[in-house]
Amino acid sequence: MSYSGVDELEQAIRHLPAIFAVRVFRESSNGSIEKVHVLAAPERPPKKVVRDIETLLLLKFNLRIDYRKISLVQLRPEDLTPFIRPRVKLEAVDQSFHEDACRVTVILKSDGRVHQGVAEGPANSDILLLATQATLEALNTVVAEATLTLNVAEIISIQNEPAVFVSLTAVVQNTQEKLLGSCFIQDDNLSSTVRATLDAVNRRFFTM
Repeated sequence: MSYSGVDELEQAIRHLPAIFAVRVFRESSNGSIEKVHVLAAPERPPKKVVRDIETLLLLKFNLRIDYRKISLVQLRPEDLTPFIRPRVKLEAVDQSFHEDACRVTVILKSDGRVHQGVAEGPANSDILLLATQATLEALNTVVAEATLTLNVAEIISIQNEPAVFVSLTAVVQNTQEKLLGSCFIQDDNLSSTVRATLDAVNRRFFTM
């Protein structure tokens, strides 16, 4: 299963009745589903919510999953605020040149707040590197519980379609975690790199 496939699963499950948020984790060795974490309203019995997810995955994606892999938490809407963190979205990205220097500015938005990051380098700098660095700087105030660093950002080909692949390391409470994000190149390399970085971070730290 590809990373875009995981996104598709999460999006489909979110459309089920009473579902607020969902996170799908897969086995790194074979791509099978390892765990499904679900946050839902208490209006439906837990067994029915789990059965809905099992049926959806089987009929729409031909995926069989043991019900014990589905972890369900039910909360009333008024109790959700401490648990829901809206995903960070790209508002704008800009590249500018001044003499022999290149600057990339990234503006992100989360929960109604705007966050800006800037990265600079020589005019011939790797644009993927600058875009990722600017994105991580903007994320510093959003993901305060983690330290994020870049491992690699590169363009790869997936079935002859170019995509940006970003690998990050997140340090949370002295524990290192590897984060992966990807985005097919649609508009330009710059915005696609920002979206790939957000794909990695949103999956780990944000729910909706």
